[in-house]
Formats: sequence, C-alpha cells, structure tokens
Amino acid sequence: DVEQLIDQLAKIAITSSVEIKNLSSADILLKDSLNKETKFNELELPINFSLIGPYQNLFQFLQSAENLIRPIKIDSLIFNSSNTVDNIKVIILTVGGKVPYAQK
Repeated sequence: DVEQLIDQLAKIAITSSVEIKNLSSADILLKDSLNKETKFNELELPINFSLIGPYQNLFQFLQSAENLIRPIKIDSLIFNSSNTVDNIKVIILTVGGKVPYAQK
C-alpha cells in the first residue's frame, strides 16, 4: 500500500515537472475515534515530503494529488525559496499530511 502511494506521487511529480525530496513516513497512528460504519478503529499513516519546482508546477502537483484514489489529508503546506549552486531561485514546498491506512 505504501509503495503504491509512493509510486503514484512519483508519477504525479514527473508529469508536473517537480522533484520530490525527503519523502518519509512515520509509524501508523490509531485515530481517537471508532468508525461507526465499520466498527473498526481508523488508522492513519503520517507522510512528509518536499517538492522543488516553479510555483505553477507545484500547484499542478497538488491538483493532481487531489485526484488520487487514496486521499491525502494535508495538514501543512510550507513554502520556502532557495538558491541553487548556479544562483537560480527555486521554490520548495514542504507537505505534511496523513493517509488513511487499512491493515491486511
């Protein structure tokens, strides 16, 4: 499941012409609530990653990520800028969020 999500994010990055850096996930979290329909505790997989590219491409990535089969709840978006070795300004977007997770 996690590998599938990473593959989907990588494909979106390629089509949006952005670079993914520092993709990481943490331990799966147990949400405080019990799902009333399924009677199961809901689990979430925290993820964090950074994207590098022009603003329009970063925006395109986020729009495409909205259409993923597996939803991502975005908790934070942090924009920064940096200069490359060639003194070219780039935008870095750090994304923090959670993905619903089901154990098999």
